Amino acid sequence: MATTKNGIYYPNNYDTVADVPADLKKMAESIDAIVKEESEKNSAQGTKIANLEADNEINKSKISANEQSIGILQQKDETHDTDIEELQLENERLQERVELQEENMLSGKETGETVNLPESADYFCKVKVQGNRKQKTREGKNIFDKSSNPVINSKKIKTEETDTGLTLECTQNVNYAYNLYKLLDVTKYVGKIARMKTTILPLTEDSNPQYSIGLCNDDGSNRQLKVSSNISDQEISFEIKADEVVNYSYLAVWLYGKTGDTDLGGGGATYNNIIVTIDNEDMTYEPHGAMPSIEYPAKIKNVNENVKILMTNENFFTTSNLKQVTSVATYEQIDENSFKLKSGGTSWNRAIFRCLNPAKNK
Repeated sequence: MATTKNGIYYPNNYDTVADVPADLKKMAESIDAIVKEESEKNSAQGTKIANLEADNEINKSKISANEQSIGILQQKDETHDTDIEELQLENERLQERVELQEENMLSGKETGETVNLPESADYFCKVKVQGNRKQKTREGKNIFDKSSNPVINSKKIKTEETDTGLTLECTQNVNYAYNLYKLLDVTKYVGKIARMKTTILPLTEDSNPQYSIGLCNDDGSNRQLKVSSNISDQEISFEIKADEVVNYSYLAVWLYGKTGDTDLGGGGATYNNIIVTIDNEDMTYEPHGAMPSIEYPAKIKNVNENVKILMTNENFFTTSNLKQVTSVATYEQIDENSFKLKSGGTSWNRAIFRCLNPAKNK
């Protein structure tokens, strides 16, 4: 027996006596083996082909998805290109405006509570407000508190506190009447000068009011008047002495509603800007009490608070700000800044308009 190159057996020696059945069986078995091997190879190849086909379908789906993504990206690129072009145009316009502003920019500064920029209408302007903070202050030199009650109210004087001082009105027929005000203990101010000043406004011609300064005890029953004046805004003063404060330890102020020899009814006076000091030569008026303090707080104001920028010489001629006063014609609005007259049936047409200030006619 011999075999082919593919392993199939066949008889090749015809000089011997052949065992035909055995030879044929061996030949058939060899063929079966070859067929089985090829079948297995074909099956494996078929599996590979199926796998490749599945992979191809997946790849085709991916290609389609990629094509869609590419299309979307291309559309976005086109949109981005458009946006970029618009931004470039906007930048060009802004650059032109910057150059124009630099050529027509008003530069400088003004100071004061009211500032006027007369040339600002012809320029691009940026207004910046700056400055310090502001707070009302006073040193507390005025020791007279007009809201305090007098220790003595003679002859039933009617006393009224005003924004700037006190008004004393006589309610009886008297030839003199006064209020006595006890101020601070002066025992530690020996050797110092006490001063007083006020503005007098008589209520009647015969009032003849005056003001005085001196010393008194705690309830005002013992008192020593030192100096007086019936002249408005005249400063009066005296020195506080050690031997006097033994019996009179408080500074005292007299305000007269009336003095004189007559006992006619009525009379009185208003005392404005009353100031009393010790050891202070500056008699410029300020209200009682130090500020800021617990009793007299003071709000801090910034310069930027309540700043108003008023535009003057504004062009009010807009159709929305016009009110027709008289007319022999009618008009039709074209846009915000223009209109046209319609015929009124006469040889000439006119209309009179009043221009409204938009700040007052909102």
